[in-house]
Amino acid sequence: MLFAGLLCLIGPLLFGHDVHWAPWVWLVMATGVAIVAAFLRSNAPSQSRGGMPLIDLALLSDAAFMRGLYAVFCFFFANLSFYLVMTMFMQRGLHIPPLQAGMVFLPLALALSSASRHSGARARIAARWC
Repeated sequence: MLFAGLLCLIGPLLFGHDVHWAPWVWLVMATGVAIVAAFLRSNAPSQSRGGMPLIDLALLSDAAFMRGLYAVFCFFFANLSFYLVMTMFMQRGLHIPPLQAGMVFLPLALALSSASRHSGARARIAARWC
């Protein structure tokens, strides 16, 4: 339900310009808002029954959590901006073809993927011994 709602919200933002912001784009976005609202309403009863909700909205009232969420947002926004600017510079400034410009970051992507898998395994091992 959350995926469908977010898809209805983000999809029109990505393709709205291509279809000249047709009226159905706004209808799909309004449907997305309704689906996300329905998800939030359906998420609350599971917590009141003692279950574990997919998204615990009580976290949003924790100041430390919100500061951490803001820091992560800033980090990822800056990180993605770096990749966009660098690939555009390589394509327009250095006249490197788009595929080659994207392949420049392949070793970094593989290293990050490997490191995240390794850190997850390490955390599981530490949890088993503690």
